[in-house]
Amino acid sequence: MSHLDPTDVVVAELDVVVSNQLASLATQLVMLQQPLRPNWRPYNTDRSGISARFKPQARRLEMTLPLDTRGQNYGDSAEAHKKINSLTLRSTAVEDAGGSAFAIGVVREQQLLLLPLDYSLQLRPDMSYLNAETAKQRKDGEDSEEEDIAEEPMTAVEVTVKRRETERQQQARLNSYSHLQQEELAEAWVPLQLHAPDSVPADAIWHKLLLESDAAAAAAAAAAAPGGSSSTARLMPPPLS
Repeated sequence: MSHLDPTDVVVAELDVVVSNQLASLATQLVMLQQPLRPNWRPYNTDRSGISARFKPQARRLEMTLPLDTRGQNYGDSAEAHKKINSLTLRSTAVEDAGGSAFAIGVVREQQLLLLPLDYSLQLRPDMSYLNAETAKQRKDGEDSEEEDIAEEPMTAVEVTVKRRETERQQQARLNSYSHLQQEELAEAWVPLQLHAPDSVPADAIWHKLLLESDAAAAAAAAAAAPGGSSSTARLMPPPLS
């Protein structure tokens, strides 16, 4: 410790606990990122009326936040189809071929609790309502054009037989964007209930994690005691004979 700056004093010492107890709670830990929002200007999630829903298989999360339509930043002069009273945030998964290598660290009760992340999602505003209005206008225009065109005579249609797919072609189709989109559309939404960090349910979960982490630490200390198996022996494979 002699190489440290003598003016940089130690202000606290914390026990570091790595917990995997979320698996026993039949849940996952997901980090939500907001790349289009600065950290000094987060979304207001404390107000009432916020809802969320989730598709676990597709890893798709949607959060709906009510807007202050009476505020000075609300565009009251916008076109009718552009006026919204709520903002929907839609997630995209952060691709990580090797799996998540990050953890969340929280200091509670003089302990640094590290919880491994399962995966991360990025939340961005959903603008699909603009696409829906554009598609509606296009359809209305096509319908008006069809009314002016006389009915054409029926023509013969050539029918072809699709050849059998190889296993590689089938796998490529299953991994295609259109197939994944169909699977996502078929999956039902699961409504979520949001809890504030200082709420009773959130505090109960943290308390359970700390208790189980203390029990795991005590078991590890007992195993490392004389006569017990050391942590190194439990992590390293036995020597070859």
